[in-house]
Amino acid sequence: MCKRPDDHNQSHPSNQEQSFSKSGTRDDDEHAREGESEALRGNAGIRRSEITESESVIDANLDSAYLSHQPGNSTIPETAAKQSAPLLEYIGNSCGQNQIGIPKYEIAPCRCKSWYCLNCRKYKGLEIRFRLLPVIESFNHVMMLTLTIDPDLFNTPNQAFLHIRQKRALSELVRALHKKKTLITRRYFYVIEWHKNEWPHYHMLLESSRIPYEMIIEFWGRNRPKTAGPVRAGRSPFGHILFSAPRFKNKSHAAFYATKYLIKPTDTNYPEWVLSFEGRIPAYGASKGLLKESSASPKRPEDEIKKNKKKKRKIKRTIKERTEMCGEKSVLFRKVPYMNKEGELKEERQFWSEVHLPFSDIQREKGMDPTKFKAFEISEKEMRTIIRLDQETGFSNPNREQN
Repeated sequence: MCKRPDDHNQSHPSNQEQSFSKSGTRDDDEHAREGESEALRGNAGIRRSEITESESVIDANLDSAYLSHQPGNSTIPETAAKQSAPLLEYIGNSCGQNQIGIPKYEIAPCRCKSWYCLNCRKYKGLEIRFRLLPVIESFNHVMMLTLTIDPDLFNTPNQAFLHIRQKRALSELVRALHKKKTLITRRYFYVIEWHKNEWPHYHMLLESSRIPYEMIIEFWGRNRPKTAGPVRAGRSPFGHILFSAPRFKNKSHAAFYATKYLIKPTDTNYPEWVLSFEGRIPAYGASKGLLKESSASPKRPEDEIKKNKKKKRKIKRTIKERTEMCGEKSVLFRKVPYMNKEGELKEERQFWSEVHLPFSDIQREKGMDPTKFKAFEISEKEMRTIIRLDQETGFSNPNREQN
């Protein structure tokens, strides 16, 4: 028969006393251990509460810093940068006030943006190549034509060029070929190359796999002047046409080949009649909507000037006069760091001022090569010195105050 614990303890008083003494010892040990664990938990709780509280304060400061510094604002508040430092150090980052709160400055040449300027041609050509490559990749087939003009039909190359532009010869050629269903679409792209004899010829990319030679000679010959007389034996009605498609490995190769004429410097100088031309002579042409502005296209610092400068009445200048003015002025930009919505640290370039100091002179003062026509960073002290020198020349004051 099983006895209850009470009966068992009553029947054995010595055992009861012994059990009390043992249980008392165990209880004391358990209480001691519980006290230690509570103390540890208390200390840890204090530390966790301190960290949580500091994190919440810092998060609020960073949020206020972000809200107060959307793109267009000048700086992130100093207090937020200082108060965020402990947490950033705690999590192993190092992003103090010198990296967040103090903006940087950059100086760049004020470019003429002419296709006939050796300093501007390369970066403009690279931008067109960047936008053209994905378009050419979407072609089903790519064919390249080289279109020339018979020099015997015109007195001067200037007259031949204006005749091509007035007749819209290239777009009319594409329209006629598409009407005969030799083109998949009416999309096209062309560049102008200048011969040593100052005559232009055109490299054109078309979306086609086969075009009969007799057909394209006929359509190109429609541009022959009426005063030119009959076509002589063995001569094309308007000019020779070459097919370049077999030379290309793929579609990208065709795009690179066409745009190289926009990027590489010419072996000889541009024709004198081109440089003395008043107006525009574009270096390339494309079908409507072919090269749409893409959000992925690279943006240049000089593009920010358009947002801040007032429109002025244009003065008619020749191409040579415009290219000679390239780099006569310089542009100051302010590079302000800010946090985007994803919490990433980004940098925004803001137009600061336009100064009437030649960019090459500033490069020489810095001990840099003036032939390298690229923007570079300067300190705030150098920025203020440049603005002071610009003011001493008697030109207009900078667009913004010196904070």
